[in-house]
Amino acid sequence: MNQPVYLEKYGSAAFERLISLITKVKDSDSLAPITIIVPTAYAGISLRRNLSTKKGLINIRFMVSPRLAEYIGSPNLAQKGKTPLSPLIEMAAIRHSAINICAEKPLGDLALHPKLHSYVKDTFRDLAKLSDIGLISLAKTDPLRGQLVNWYQSYNSLINQYYSREDLSLSAAEAVDQSKVGIVLQDLGFIIYYLVFDFSPGELALLDELCKKEQCAVIIGLIAEPQIDQGVEKI
Repeated sequence: MNQPVYLEKYGSAAFERLISLITKVKDSDSLAPITIIVPTAYAGISLRRNLSTKKGLINIRFMVSPRLAEYIGSPNLAQKGKTPLSPLIEMAAIRHSAINICAEKPLGDLALHPKLHSYVKDTFRDLAKLSDIGLISLAKTDPLRGQLVNWYQSYNSLINQYYSREDLSLSAAEAVDQSKVGIVLQDLGFIIYYLVFDFSPGELALLDELCKKEQCAVIIGLIAEPQIDQGVEKI
């Protein structure tokens, strides 16, 4: 990943870094737009309150990573004739694809149980972040994981006309890379990722493309626990 990435301790150090970046962006133009990407909507509300007492909020907006991906990537997917994957369609596809694998072990008829489908939904969202090679590797782990991968692939074939959260991030990364969203990026202004964690591959791809355009900075939080912080630094 291209710089700038700032590793700061949670709390005042990270907040002061954010203030510094905002000051730098607005030094020559106090109306310059800034978009701050926050971990959750609630974190955005708290940060907005804190910033209002320090720097003011002129032309500063807050959003979470999925909203940024939607803002940048959805026009690209719409041009391809794809529509958002709603929870209703998602569950319907899971139930329908379960019919194809319920005769096989180890799950068998358990694959038809409605309670299991709620857990499978979250599992499939995680599997969507894996590459084809990652799915093949996971399927070889044991029979249960192999069957889950087969189920996921059957499910995935039913939703190929829809797009997921990960699809949005990948589409946004592609759009930025191909310079298809100049007006959108101009509207967003400088983008600051503030204490966001647990990036998906698609979100990392988007972040990387934005850094290449020199239009973003990343503030990653450290907690002064060497083992944990070492993993964060590898990002």
